[in-house]
Amino acid sequence: MEGAEVSISHCYREANQVADFLAKLASSSGNGTFYFSYQQLPKEAKGLFQLDRWQLPCIRRKYDKCNFFVS
Repeated sequence: MEGAEVSISHCYREANQVADFLAKLASSSGNGTFYFSYQQLPKEAKGLFQLDRWQLPCIRRKYDKCNFFVS
């Protein structure tokens, strides 16, 4: 790696929802799965992929966890 140029930049999870979804799926299931084609992706990941492909904006809803259940 000597002499290699490396650039690191931060990216919010909304910028790559497919990667965020697959990472959450892998961490919750406890096993790693490899996907080699679009057809192999889970249905939810396909939907997120299409939204990204169509360049539709991501709207993130935020709520206060303490006041979520209000009577």
